[in-house]
Amino acid sequence: MKNILLLILFVALLFSSQNLSFFFTVQFASYLSKEEAKKLFDSLPKEIKKDSYVTKYGDYYLFRYANEDNRSLAETQLKKIIKLGFKDAFVVESPLWRWEKRNEIWATNTKITKQTLNPKPSTLYTVQFASYKSEKEAKDFFDILPDEIKKDSYVTKYGDYFVFRYANEQSREKATLYLNKIKNIGFSDAFVVESASWRVEKAINWQVETKKKIKKQIVKKAKKTLVQAKKSLKHYKDIDPFVYNRLLYEADKKAAQKDYAGSIRGYEELLEYSEDKTFLLINLFYLYGKTKTWQTAKSYLEYAQNPRELLYAYGVGALESKDPNLLKELKPWLNGDFKGYLWLISAVFLEDNNKLQEAYLYYEEAYKRDRSDPFLIFAYARSCDIIQKYETAKQIYKQLAYNSGDIDKNLKDIAYRRLKELEMKK
Repeated sequence: MKNILLLILFVALLFSSQNLSFFFTVQFASYLSKEEAKKLFDSLPKEIKKDSYVTKYGDYYLFRYANEDNRSLAETQLKKIIKLGFKDAFVVESPLWRWEKRNEIWATNTKITKQTLNPKPSTLYTVQFASYKSEKEAKDFFDILPDEIKKDSYVTKYGDYFVFRYANEQSREKATLYLNKIKNIGFSDAFVVESASWRVEKAINWQVETKKKIKKQIVKKAKKTLVQAKKSLKHYKDIDPFVYNRLLYEADKKAAQKDYAGSIRGYEELLEYSEDKTFLLINLFYLYGKTKTWQTAKSYLEYAQNPRELLYAYGVGALESKDPNLLKELKPWLNGDFKGYLWLISAVFLEDNNKLQEAYLYYEEAYKRDRSDPFLIFAYARSCDIIQKYETAKQIYKQLAYNSGDIDKNLKDIAYRRLKELEMKK
């Protein structure tokens, strides 16, 4: 039970509402060692290997299976995995970029390439996101497409219409992954269609306009030519919804690529246009923590309606970046932390610095702030365990292991297993 487990719980708790494209997947194993992870992947049964992939999270290699649009479909896949012997498997909600950035050494799912744009099967599944009767309008639309989708998009003539499509896959399930990406950019009316492969071969080859012309046309033609974002937005400054969503997508993308400074600039620009700034600020504070820019973060706290939620986000980022000043930065805010999460983040910081006894006091204080919170209960039990207060640890683990409430299954299972191990100690 390493600190990374707590970080995973924190991130899941803090960022479940981020404005990213998400799907549901089955996580069935994790390893610290790359060699051990590779051995497991090589030995996976064929029936699950073809749809499994590995993604790096912190120091861990996480094994995941399938990607579904909703939890109920993922639960069906979970039953299959459990039957194959992975009894500790569970469903997680994951951003699309984790699948796109999966470990290519092991993953059997393939990305779009020039070869996959012209596959052998006669039938393909692709994402259709726009159509125009006028060739001029279609050409103008193509010119201002975002670069991240233009490179894998194509236009085919279907009757009197110029039809815009993105990606080609041999199964509907894989095409659906790209559908989520396209909708997240702002093409809310996009859908998956079955198409003949010859339509790709006869795709219209239009030349890309210069970047200068593209930039001018994005603002001028967006309202006429681009599909409006499904969610209506209220802004402090007028901005086209497509342009807003594109800026948001670019900020998220830069964060995923670890260009944190670029992502911060993107989010700070978006603050000028969004009336509801909460999720933007949460993302920003996480990035401020990642880049150890406390003074900038602090300047926002004076005006924030929910400063402690922002501090939670900052703390998670600062833990990941190993900010040596984190405890000093959070201390003035601890007394007013009624939820206990600032105490918890401070405790993890102390533990990371091998100050186990002091960390225990902070874990205990976090637990006292909210004795019903399963994450705080688990963290306190784990701290007791570390400093060998085994009897207290058993009592606390038992609160989770035999709790009939709606508690994360993985958390309950870990608490149960550790409880049994401690009960067997003489």
